[in-house]
Amino acid sequence: IGEPILEAFPLDPVSKEHLTKLCKEAWEGKETRDFEFSTLTGNGENIDLLINFSPRTGEHGEIVEVLGIAQDITARKRLQDQMEKATEDAKRLVEEKEMVAKQWEAFIQTATAPIIGIDSNGDISHWNDKAAELTGFD
Repeated sequence: IGEPILEAFPLDPVSKEHLTKLCKEAWEGKETRDFEFSTLTGNGENIDLLINFSPRTGEHGEIVEVLGIAQDITARKRLQDQMEKATEDAKRLVEEKEMVAKQWEAFIQTATAPIIGIDSNGDISHWNDKAAELTGFD
């Protein structure tokens, strides 16, 4: 209380510049919605905040204060980061699985022994090049 808002929070230079601009615009009558930035708490913990600025007018329409409402979105941001990482990991695993499947397919097709696949009904589902060569069927 009694401290300039932009001095109250440790900010990186880009966020500080942006917040300075948003505060100035609020004092000119423009509302700001959903600006996200990171800062440190008093004990040095990094947190993510979502802030809105809203100018408040007096009896004669003059701006008498700017109301800033911040919401801690740290947990949401961390969850979002975890979900993005999990999605990337899942994509990587699918790519790896597809690569292994192609390698096995190439191995089976080029094997020097005949390899015949049979489905659950006992029907031939596939065979490799050597099996086709030995049977004379494609």
